[in-house]
Amino acid sequence: MKKITSAILTVLLITLFSCSEMSGEFKYMNQLKESISKKYETEKVEINIKNNNELTVSLIDPKFVDYSPAKKEQIALEIGKLAKDLSEDKETIKLGVVNFRDEANYGIVKTSDSETFQMY
Repeated sequence: MKKITSAILTVLLITLFSCSEMSGEFKYMNQLKESISKKYETEKVEINIKNNNELTVSLIDPKFVDYSPAKKEQIALEIGKLAKDLSEDKETIKLGVVNFRDEANYGIVKTSDSETFQMY
């Protein structure tokens, strides 16, 4: 009976710790998305974290289409700084890119064009 109880407690503790880590990641992603939305006045922001160390930020607002590559690179570096500042664990995110996507719907056809810039 003690073995079963300790096994159940172990599983519950592991689940609790993994959930708290995930909620921290979701909190970080939400804070980053809100900060970017506010700073660049757009609601069309997507945030993805892959392998717990690769950050991808996608700006889908068409207003960025006419920005020069230098301006887009500057925005990517600013977002990288913001991402580092908001991160509780400064060493976690090692790679980061910002995608400037332009999407259009033509009935049943959807087109997309993107440019990618490094954050760091």
